[in-house]
Amino acid sequence: MAALHLLRHNIYIVTGQHNSLSAWHIVLVDALKTTLFTKAIHSGNLDVANYGTVLESGWGGYPPQTIVDAICARYNQS
Repeated sequence: MAALHLLRHNIYIVTGQHNSLSAWHIVLVDALKTTLFTKAIHSGNLDVANYGTVLESGWGGYPPQTIVDAICARYNQS
């Protein structure tokens, strides 16, 4: 099952498994799709790109802090 962490308004960190490997995505969720997105997270299997723009993604349990900081700076939110 995927896990969800709100980074900033409409920017979420999603962690989970992809083919038995840990993966993470930082997603800018479309405002009109936020409720659907948060419900879909709990379904266990979803394509995060269907809910907004994937800003960054990678392998591992959680994104490196440098990437999180860069996203916050890019969207001028601290």
